[in-house]
Amino acid sequence: MTIAYATASRGLSDRDVRRSASSHPATPLRRDTLSDRDVMVQQFGEFEVFWPSTSLRAPQVRGSVRAIAALPADWDSYGAPSIDAEVLAMAERLMLDLVEQNVDLPSLVPTSRGGVALEWHRPSMEFSLELQPTRPGLAAGSFFFSDDTSGEEWESDIDEVDMARVQRALASFRGEAR
Repeated sequence: MTIAYATASRGLSDRDVRRSASSHPATPLRRDTLSDRDVMVQQFGEFEVFWPSTSLRAPQVRGSVRAIAALPADWDSYGAPSIDAEVLAMAERLMLDLVEQNVDLPSLVPTSRGGVALEWHRPSMEFSLELQPTRPGLAAGSFFFSDDTSGEEWESDIDEVDMARVQRALASFRGEAR
């Protein structure tokens, strides 16, 4: 776990703080804001320890990935292959990157062709990225976006997508569900 300390002005090293923190009981975690970023804070004696709240979502991402990776062939009882490990690794890297950008975590859904879909849903909006294995080390992908309120709807192959559209769609799912 990466920990940032607000102790530099006191001339204490990370080692001093770690030693002191390990000898004091910890208070429960609390969410706070530090320089306009959400952080988790925990008190250890006289020290407050801060770290990005997004680091707490990484285990959730890895848990979702592990659950999908554990699916056997024929997981859907219609002959679906097991999920391609390289596609799943791509999805995991993408999800971890999105967590760092404070984008809500998508649902990670297996597809019947050995790929995965990353899906975001709101009451009148949805966005998805589907990744399918093509050859070893390669994947094809497609995006879909629909906003019932504005009437905007589009889909695109990953190699032809307008990245500005993707960024706007992701911005609709930034920072609300933590």
